[in-house]
Amino acid sequence: MQAVTLREEPGLLRAVGIALLTAAGSAALFPMWQNAWTLWSEDPLRSIGAIFPIIALLLVLWRWRRLQFRGRGSYWGLLLIALSILGARVFDAATFNVTLGGQRWGLLHPGMVLFCYGIGCTLLFGGVPLLRRAIFPLCLLLLINPVPRFFNTVVDLPLQQLGAGTARAFSHLIGLRPTGEQLKMMFAPDFGMMIVPGCNGVRGSITLGYLALIFGYTRGLSAKALAVLTTGAFLMGYVLNLIRLCTLVIYYKVGLSWIAIQKYGVEIDYVIGCTIFLFATLGIGLAVRFYQLREGSGEQAPPALPASPATGFALRALCFAALILVFLIPQARAINAARHTVEPTAADVLAALPKQVGRYTLTRTWTEGDTARKVNIVLGEYRADDVKDGRFTLGLWIGGGNHFVANSKLYRDVHPQWTGAFEATAASSLPVRFIGSFYDDGVNRSYDAETACIASGCRENLVMDPKTGIVFSSPDLAELAVARSTRRLPILLRREWTDATVPQTAQRAEFEADARDFVAHLQIQPLVQSVGH
Repeated sequence: MQAVTLREEPGLLRAVGIALLTAAGSAALFPMWQNAWTLWSEDPLRSIGAIFPIIALLLVLWRWRRLQFRGRGSYWGLLLIALSILGARVFDAATFNVTLGGQRWGLLHPGMVLFCYGIGCTLLFGGVPLLRRAIFPLCLLLLINPVPRFFNTVVDLPLQQLGAGTARAFSHLIGLRPTGEQLKMMFAPDFGMMIVPGCNGVRGSITLGYLALIFGYTRGLSAKALAVLTTGAFLMGYVLNLIRLCTLVIYYKVGLSWIAIQKYGVEIDYVIGCTIFLFATLGIGLAVRFYQLREGSGEQAPPALPASPATGFALRALCFAALILVFLIPQARAINAARHTVEPTAADVLAALPKQVGRYTLTRTWTEGDTARKVNIVLGEYRADDVKDGRFTLGLWIGGGNHFVANSKLYRDVHPQWTGAFEATAASSLPVRFIGSFYDDGVNRSYDAETACIASGCRENLVMDPKTGIVFSSPDLAELAVARSTRRLPILLRREWTDATVPQTAQRAEFEADARDFVAHLQIQPLVQSVGH
């Protein structure tokens, strides 16, 4: 890239100002950012996604500079920006999943919201010429969740086994037998190590893959070269991690006889990893240079575009700011109100569980949380002695957002035998629509019925047939225009069986009939008002 001066590029300040304006305007996508932050902060594997919005913005500016920061923007971009903000509202207030072959897949992806916003801003200020040249950087916005869920089971787990097996085989090769007493936790006080599948280097591999992709793009490589280079860098990360593990095995063998180095195990691991990553990065740079020389990469200068009047930019910027403020002001008020609202604790929710629901009596309660020990769901078991298999588990999701237990099970590779829907009526004539998922592992069976409740009712809408359909919980129309203020409470109703000889259809019919009776005596509105979020 050539040096840029304010004298040579009179449009630079205007472009930087627009970039800052669009970055600030993305605050209107607050629900999307909130979800993304949770993803990045709680999952180290996906934390790399936090840098992609920044990289995308810089690359779009780089592309715009090649057009001399010219181009007639289009007001159609405002429509896309508005749709992206509405999409963020839907993402916060609704659930949208498609069921294919008994498996559910979420279609509300935060990256799609940000991608639509980026396209709208690019079209509004840079026009179609910039949009054509900046489509790759904008696609990086889709990668705020850089690792798809299926990656863990389809790619990562097999390579984990390969890495652990290779390291163990190498330890046997050099005379170490990591069994019995020698299987100790790595860098323990008495000096031991454990070679486990988790030491697979997946974060390094993903980082190298994306590094090769982005660096190769900036050097003008072809799509074929980018595909080869990215795949090679990703696989190289796994191979280099095998080298790292084998090097650590050698360190362990040396440390058995050289006691002085035993206390530096963590530091040595970091030094080995950083050194390998450095050489891998240099190797990627050389590979990009090789392809660049081979292909003669280098873009032709884009055609000169007519300069856009400053008044045109200013008018579009004012329209953009006005649109953002229309959505942002109610959002800010809702956030401020939420800050002064005392959220119920797990103990409060446990106390709110009704002690009696018709013929069913609460017999025990418990909570479940995530790896950070944050309580996400409160559950209570209800029994009725005069009902066959008269036991229900009532779960109240308090972890925030819209939660679908079936999705969580899907991520753990637990798939339902079938899905469906049924209607019920709660106390005070509150309409309820449940989505049901039936599970059978050959020993135990369970039926999960889920819905999302607000004060006016509980609705999960199933479109198409149960095996190939769409699960959609619709928000209030008012929540699309302003920040969500209505309290919402996802509810789970579950029954489990240990008798696998009874036909599934009979258990399904029995569950739905008993569930209607249970829900008919359940006061949902007080629960939503007291423990909803």
